[in-house]
Amino acid sequence: MKYIQNEQGNSAFYLLWIIGMTAVVFIIVMNIGRVYIVKQQAATATQQAAIAGTSVLIEATNEGVDAFDQMIIPEVKVECIFDKPVKESVNERVQQLRDSGKTSDLIYITAFNDELIPKMNQCDSLKGKILESVSSSTDQYVTAARNTLESNEANSERLEVLLSDTKWRVEVKADATFETITDGSYLKSFKTEIPQKGYGPPMEYLKVVYGY
Repeated sequence: MKYIQNEQGNSAFYLLWIIGMTAVVFIIVMNIGRVYIVKQQAATATQQAAIAGTSVLIEATNEGVDAFDQMIIPEVKVECIFDKPVKESVNERVQQLRDSGKTSDLIYITAFNDELIPKMNQCDSLKGKILESVSSSTDQYVTAARNTLESNEANSERLEVLLSDTKWRVEVKADATFETITDGSYLKSFKTEIPQKGYGPPMEYLKVVYGY
């Protein structure tokens, strides 16, 4: 009888051990999955934030073009007098690219590259107006990036937004907060920050704008 009782006791011990190990493995698997989800959400949020910042710079470029087109003729040098308003040339190129399958931002960037680069190389006044408008939009594109992160419930406390002067794109760095799923019985609870980066599309025309 004692032998049978010992065997039953050992069986109960091993059963509890198996249940405990299964719980530990389950918690580990759940946390690994959560890390992946948090990381993907953060990656998506930073990418969208970079695109939001890019959209602000595109709008600022359009405003710079408008400011140039509104200059009165006596202020414009001969080499800056084009056969049509610059905005009209840009819009015509935009219409040509409508069926290219590109996003709206990429269409405008391509149109700017095609139309503005040769004109800015010819006309310093055009380059100056665009530079003035783009340079004054720094706060706006940083704010746009921050608002996009916050709307996606991402951590914007340690946010970095910059315009790369080598790749000419908006780059966003932000942390995603990961907290373990556990009651503390088997694994200790902790928080950690997962850094993520997002990049907008390159805007080659800005290289000319900034004189590089």
